[in-house]
Amino acid sequence: MSQSAQSDQSTDAPKILYLTTLYPAASHTFILREILALRELGLNVQTASVREPGAQHMIGQVERDEAAKTYYVLGRGALWRTFKAHGYLKISRPLRYLRTFGMALRLHRPGVKGFLKQFAYFAEAGIIARHMQKNGITHLHNHFGDQSATVAMLAAQLSGVPFSFTIHGPTDLLDPVGWAMAKKIELSKFTVCISEFARNFASETSGAQHDDKLFIIHCGVFPEVYKAPPLESAKGLRLVFVGRLDPVKGVPVLFDALEKVHQTRSDISLEIVGGGSLKEELEARAKDIAGVTFHGYMSQDEVAAKIEASDALVLPSYAEGLPVVYMEALASARPVIATDVAGVSELVENNQTGLLIEPGDSDQLAKAILEMADNPQKRREMGLVGRERVAEEFNIREEAKRMKTLYIHGTASTKRPAKFLD
Repeated sequence: MSQSAQSDQSTDAPKILYLTTLYPAASHTFILREILALRELGLNVQTASVREPGAQHMIGQVERDEAAKTYYVLGRGALWRTFKAHGYLKISRPLRYLRTFGMALRLHRPGVKGFLKQFAYFAEAGIIARHMQKNGITHLHNHFGDQSATVAMLAAQLSGVPFSFTIHGPTDLLDPVGWAMAKKIELSKFTVCISEFARNFASETSGAQHDDKLFIIHCGVFPEVYKAPPLESAKGLRLVFVGRLDPVKGVPVLFDALEKVHQTRSDISLEIVGGGSLKEELEARAKDIAGVTFHGYMSQDEVAAKIEASDALVLPSYAEGLPVVYMEALASARPVIATDVAGVSELVENNQTGLLIEPGDSDQLAKAILEMADNPQKRREMGLVGRERVAEEFNIREEAKRMKTLYIHGTASTKRPAKFLD
């Protein structure tokens, strides 16, 4: 992939570098949407990724274009770039370099493995720090609070460039001590939380000492992409699942529920969009379940079309932050069957925009599926309420204006920042 400088936006705007572990990623299209929306607002947003994505993540032309202009830390010549970057930083800013190295050592996880991983994060941070210096970056932002946020924090300390990060969940919320979340919040210019739940968690983690740095800005969608065609009144139910195929998403529970539903109803089908570690195992099990179809990863337009062709989205996860796929479904006026975890209820209101169940309960899930199947009018009503909710609170262009406020001013007077006005 190209390591060349990326296209410039307005020369008066701050130069922002977005860092993630993997970019672009098929399961993290919300990051891409945020970057595109910020660029529409005139911000110069460049991208960096620790690792290069594989072909399975190149799901559309937009993703291919982004990959071509993203700086990859572990790309070609990484070892030589590490040596040069750290050599320069040691000589040019020796005290800052030693202080940051000492901080990295203090924050590593227990054991030899934890030490070695932290040493790798420090090595990667040096490459990012030097990249920012050479390209005139004035602010570093990272999505998620785990390993890439550690790299971002250390790169900020090495370079003197301020950084911020977005807290999602569940990964960064389940192990706040291991990921030194309190320290990251303390050293950040500001910290973005995707939900009220995430903000409350961040506040508790940091002892409420830095609540003035914690802001709620939602992930979002481009509502115009989702056309919301009328739901058909025919009997039956066409369910769609969109997500990674790994244990946290609860697909085996969904299969259990489908088997129960099919004991009395044969007109309920399920289409699965996504890939992951359980793909082969789930495909093998699904051979014994009628009406289940797998599609693998799809582009944003293809996902939108698949949701629009369904009657409802189902995602029985054990843990979530606030999944963007719920926003995609509701923007299409399709109700959601979801588990009541973390901040999900801030978007999916039970019997208003969807049905909420407890994670891991196949009986509850089967009951919710049958309720959706038996009440087409209720499905339509919940979908329309959800579409209005997404337009009001989860339009990525409007959320990007809140992000711009933070990038321009560095703070805001309320936990939901006002939208930046030119």
